[in-house]
Amino acid sequence: MLCFEVLLVLQQLSKMDEVQFQLDKSSALNEFLRKSESVLLSSPDASIKSDKPS
Repeated sequence: MLCFEVLLVLQQLSKMDEVQFQLDKSSALNEFLRKSESVLLSSPDASIKSDKPS
């Protein structure tokens, strides 16, 4: 559930710097999600490792 972990991190970031996060969310978050999706699609092994840190 890498996407769920990403959402948790984004929630923490929004709490730390909520105003700036709100201003940047639409552009920066969309760009981040596009990059993350392309990385996950190109390397499924990475998503498994990220999902289960040992």
